[in-house]
Amino acid sequence: MASPRRHGAQRTGESAASTRKGEAGRWASAAELLRLVRIEPRLSRRDAGRRLGLSTGTMSDLMERMRRSRLLDEVPGAAEGRGRPSPLLTAHAEGPLVAVVHLRGHSWRIGIGDVEGVSRPAGRGDVAGRGPEEELPRIARALGAVRAEHEGRVKAVSVVAAGVVEGDRLAWLAHSGWRDADLSLLVGGTSQGAPPLLLAENDATLAGLAEARLGAARAVRCSLHLMLAEGVGGALLVDGEAIRGARSSGGEFGHMPFGDRSRRCDCGARGCWNVDLDGRTFARWAGEPEPAQGAEHLEEVLVAAAAGAPVGPGRRAAIDRLAAVFGAGAAGIVNAHDPELVSLGGLAPLLHQLAPDALEDAYRDGLMRYRRDAPPPLVDARFGIEGAAIGALHHGLDAITTPEVLAQP
Repeated sequence: MASPRRHGAQRTGESAASTRKGEAGRWASAAELLRLVRIEPRLSRRDAGRRLGLSTGTMSDLMERMRRSRLLDEVPGAAEGRGRPSPLLTAHAEGPLVAVVHLRGHSWRIGIGDVEGVSRPAGRGDVAGRGPEEELPRIARALGAVRAEHEGRVKAVSVVAAGVVEGDRLAWLAHSGWRDADLSLLVGGTSQGAPPLLLAENDATLAGLAEARLGAARAVRCSLHLMLAEGVGGALLVDGEAIRGARSSGGEFGHMPFGDRSRRCDCGARGCWNVDLDGRTFARWAGEPEPAQGAEHLEEVLVAAAAGAPVGPGRRAAIDRLAAVFGAGAAGIVNAHDPELVSLGGLAPLLHQLAPDALEDAYRDGLMRYRRDAPPPLVDARFGIEGAAIGALHHGLDAITTPEVLAQP
């Protein structure tokens, strides 16, 4: 039989848990409103209330609470017909922020964004051959300056990396030599208070999140995103959420064995799809000298060709071959995941533009027979190469605007 003291402590614990649950419930509508505002910026209060099924009075009370909590504010709306115009919802000038750190093989950028999903640049730098033990502290100092400038408003740091991410560790960064880097070095306590929440994710996954929430795949429930940049990655997205896998490192499509089995990828596996989608391979197919930086070379070639630069027969054949390799691999992933639509990000839209027949023919030829009459369409992404940073901002905002977090004092 439990002692009265222990039984009382149990009741106290249950009461506290119930209180926390009740507070989170009070903030459920606020969390829904914040999600709606960043999907549809400058939404009117009237339209937001309709979308959430809230009465005029309830919506007014909710907005008053959002102002007191420095989450949302309102600006005058434009007059439309009779009656007083409904105010437009906007981020509070003193509200929480998310810092986005975009890591690529040779450079990094920092952006800062608010709860409305509006971001601006806040810093950048070149890696210049330095390893993570030297470069991450440099980025941390730049982040510290951003946090100090905004006086404790940065509640999360969302890292987007062109590589494999597991929790707060960067297992591998493409074209850099970085292995097993500790991303927690980017945040720490300062005079502004406790460290912000640290989140980290692969760039292609976050680009897919941006397309599912705001872009080419917004109208479908289940989509596949493929991003060609420093290799190819992506994500399967269901109801606007990426399927990340047991260790949050799913979507590494470029490391499926669709490539040349005689070659070993930088990741350590043999025959990765990435080895046939690299700028060095492209140069070899075109009969040209191997470039020092494969990803940059491929981007330069495709951007120039799409802009109308002359393309010789060697490069023309290499572009067609690259498109066929990409299309065939896309078909394999579609066969595995059964999406309604495939959004193409990064350099993939340029490849689609330059060699549509080669890409589409290889895609259809690789599909299972029953899919060919109505294949999932290949649609160019809305956000292009910036999609990853947009997705990283939304990933961070998701984390700091849950009912549980909003309910905290």
